[in-house]
Amino acid sequence: MDLKMICRCGHINEFQPASDSGQTPHCQKCGCVLPAHQQPPPIAVAQHVFTADRFLLHQKHLAIDEKYYLYDETGRELLFVRRPAQWQRRLLAFWLGIGVVTLVVYADYLLTTQLVGKKYLPVSLVLGALIGSAAGLALALIIMPLRHIYFYQADTRQNLVLEILQLNKWPILYAHFVLCDHAGQVLAQYRRHMLVSLYRRYWDCFSPDGRLICRAMEDSVPLSILRRFFGPLYGLLRTNFIFVSPVDGTVIGMLNRKWTILDRYVLDLAAGSQNYLDRRIAVGLAVLLDTGERR
Repeated sequence: MDLKMICRCGHINEFQPASDSGQTPHCQKCGCVLPAHQQPPPIAVAQHVFTADRFLLHQKHLAIDEKYYLYDETGRELLFVRRPAQWQRRLLAFWLGIGVVTLVVYADYLLTTQLVGKKYLPVSLVLGALIGSAAGLALALIIMPLRHIYFYQADTRQNLVLEILQLNKWPILYAHFVLCDHAGQVLAQYRRHMLVSLYRRYWDCFSPDGRLICRAMEDSVPLSILRRFFGPLYGLLRTNFIFVSPVDGTVIGMLNRKWTILDRYVLDLAAGSQNYLDRRIAVGLAVLLDTGERR
């Protein structure tokens, strides 16, 4: 089986395992050196974290970045998760986009009044606004950062365990993410259906070779419709997700985002003991659902 590693440019590289030894891997698209973290997590800790059937997920509030702590059922901390907000670049993208729109409209106003007079000014301003909006949006998309998610052994952020990389900034039909281990090897690919999610939030999870592993969706169609009209309704309609097998449609896990044990969300994978789902993939999907979907 080929070794798959993802580059920061978003390209998924495939290598023969035998040809990788002793060589520094480079991206087949952009040519840069692929990230390889020098200090892998201790095996004992990794085994302890990813063999449980039930996890508690707690988000740290009043923080600029999105931060989570992953616990076991007894409340013992297992992992620290961080998704940088990168608000500086996001603000820069926003204001530069506004500046481009303003500049184009103002230049259009000056040219129109000086060359053809004010008779055609309304039409010219509309066209200028459309052109400026397109240019401003394009610039904002270029500057807007991709928001990756990082999993560490502790909040000291010294030992990286997993990372989820965002591949597209503004999805139209699908939002794409990949889950990598500490060495950059691809473990799974996540895909959100943008159109289907308008009435029921829907995610697919694939293996590195493209095989469908599981699907995550809102717990029921009637509740998802009610959430579209009333929102979370002060916590009464919080969005929960079920993980289902693509083979027979049976439920193999659930992310319960109601306030439950120790005021933490519960990722319960006990139902999937007969249809085993890699706990690393399930934990990554749970964090992605919570940080990427409205509650």
